[in-house]
Amino acid sequence: MGASEDITAAENALRELIESVLAPALGPNWIEASGLTVDRLGVLRERLAAETSRRTAGRVEQRLIYYSDIFDLRAILIDKHWERFKACLDDKKASVQDLIRLEEFRNAQMHGRHLLPHEQALTTGISGEFRNKVALYRSERGPSREYFPRIELVRDSFGNVRHGHGTTGEASDTGIILHPGDDVHFEMQAWDPDNVPFTWTVTLWTDGRPMLDRANATEFTWLVMPAHINDPQRIVFTLRSARTYHREHDFDDKVILAYQVLPSSD
Repeated sequence: MGASEDITAAENALRELIESVLAPALGPNWIEASGLTVDRLGVLRERLAAETSRRTAGRVEQRLIYYSDIFDLRAILIDKHWERFKACLDDKKASVQDLIRLEEFRNAQMHGRHLLPHEQALTTGISGEFRNKVALYRSERGPSREYFPRIELVRDSFGNVRHGHGTTGEASDTGIILHPGDDVHFEMQAWDPDNVPFTWTVTLWTDGRPMLDRANATEFTWLVMPAHINDPQRIVFTLRSARTYHREHDFDDKVILAYQVLPSSD
């Protein structure tokens, strides 16, 4: 991943952490009790409305926390609810410094300034540390620690998002109708507890031949062919580490997205 993708991965991991901790503690209106000001919540709602208006052809993330900036996350994690998050983040001063660095690097890129090599490396390191902390925190509150890699997200170009997190079965219906000649671009992110290399494989439910089979891939484009016509057509993203053992028989995590692939009208 590049620096921008690293920062986004860290932001999303922290957003998930915030929601997973505050929603059970504060209830369904947790975002209003998160510590963000009325003005900031208004900004997030404006961003959601603008995104909904702009992306009429796809589904848009509805959770307000996903329209927050790093300084919003810092306000929630550090300034308002540190006691709830210190078990995960551990070191308050270091967490503040790392969040400020990510914010500075994000701002630099938004204003067209390229990061220097050591800044890119630092971004990768900070992002990886936050993601590892969040993943280990969540796994330690489960039945056992995390031993296997997992899919953090698969996002299609219509805005549909599916998280793996050890779920390996049901397909997620996107509600999207495709025709031969269409193409769908996917962004993929995954995490491994020990940074062991992993491989992404992408197949169609109706055809087991891999369309993608590559180590540490981050994106894939599906060109819809006449042979792909099926209702529903399921596209399967499978994650497999280089270990000799796996969560399932021969893979570690899986995400399945379902589309209607129909014949062209002409």
